[in-house]
Amino acid sequence: MRIADRRTDSAASDDDRQEGAGPGALEGLKVLDLTRFWAGPALTEVLGNMGADVIKIEAIQAPDWWRAGGARLTVTGDDRTPGYEISPLYNAVNRNKFGVTLDLTRDAGRDVFRRMVAEADVVVENYTPRVMERFGLDYANLAAINPRMTMISLPAYGMTGPWRDFVGFAYPTEQSAGFPPLTGYPDDGPSLWGCAGADCIAGMIGLVGLMAALCWTQRSGSGQHIDLSQMEAISTFLGAPMIDYGWNGRTWARIGNADTLMAPQGCYPAVGSDRWVVVSVGTDEEWQALCRLLDRNDWAERTDLADYHGRFEAQLELDAGIGAWTSGRTDHEAAQQLQAAGVAAAPVLSGVDFLTDPHLAARSFITYVDRVHVGRQAHTEMWAKFSRTPASIRMPAPTLGEHNERILRELAGVDAAELEALRAEQIIGSVPTVLG
Repeated sequence: MRIADRRTDSAASDDDRQEGAGPGALEGLKVLDLTRFWAGPALTEVLGNMGADVIKIEAIQAPDWWRAGGARLTVTGDDRTPGYEISPLYNAVNRNKFGVTLDLTRDAGRDVFRRMVAEADVVVENYTPRVMERFGLDYANLAAINPRMTMISLPAYGMTGPWRDFVGFAYPTEQSAGFPPLTGYPDDGPSLWGCAGADCIAGMIGLVGLMAALCWTQRSGSGQHIDLSQMEAISTFLGAPMIDYGWNGRTWARIGNADTLMAPQGCYPAVGSDRWVVVSVGTDEEWQALCRLLDRNDWAERTDLADYHGRFEAQLELDAGIGAWTSGRTDHEAAQQLQAAGVAAAPVLSGVDFLTDPHLAARSFITYVDRVHVGRQAHTEMWAKFSRTPASIRMPAPTLGEHNERILRELAGVDAAELEALRAEQIIGSVPTVLG
């Protein structure tokens, strides 16, 4: 994939292309990606999936910390595989990106970056605000080089305010946004989600903002800066409890797997080790259907269980009865029988189940990608299917500094002599000096 040719590599008009045969919707968009961990890389991953030329910029002195996530130096026979190349976290979220190393703490590195900015459409970064300012690479300085460039910054707490320079990621932002007091069981304390989900949610909200800004650039010819607070982005999902408190002065309690509108609802054991099925009853008719399936006429005839409110109060009793029924069946058997009766239910899929799920297979959602050091691994395809501009996985995550020569020549005009000087001074490289 030659970056220099992507804008003009089109022999047919959009109307002439066959459905599903066109290039990605963002083909030709040049993105400089300074992000690490998940929030920023999730945003740029989607840009890459949709055809943008995403150039991930790390430094051998400070590579993406997710290279250390689950990575260890492994030894197989006489072959040594560098641990910083085998992290599943890094490889999953950095596909469809070119890899460049550049030390932005030094003048030579910043000079090369500025030359790249002159050719870029988008710059994405998720440092604290002081970092890009200290480099002299904040939006005001970069816009002076390329006024059409759009820049999005995704610090944990935004570019302004007393928390602006606090370092944060998924769990701190999840907590400061107010989620843990709402999640967990009634007899236990606040609970985190169990994964760094707040990161990718913030990244997807940032993606929406970036696409809107690019539409503005297309109309006006001018770029702009997007200041996205990760904490504020995820807090937008708390609208209902915030409004309830504002109107009624009421604070929501933790209710575990229960729901304020559906009862019974829960996650119930099935045959096998750590196998589960989720069940949710939304109407009185569904409740009667559940009673018939479970052969619980005693429940069906009880007036205190005739409506949602009574069933919610009796949740523990109902959970025990439903769990006794599901525990005698496999997760899929239980779910299928419940669904056939008109009750919402589904098996809880493990990672292996997810990869082999027949529905996902029918939609070609799981694909396999070969990458040096890790071999052939499963990946998820793009979750949106475009009829004319399909997304695709064109290449695996880059190894550290894999595309230094190619990208720096094409975007920054670096010649052979300068390239060698940058390498000698460790402005660029392919082996980290520190990791983690």
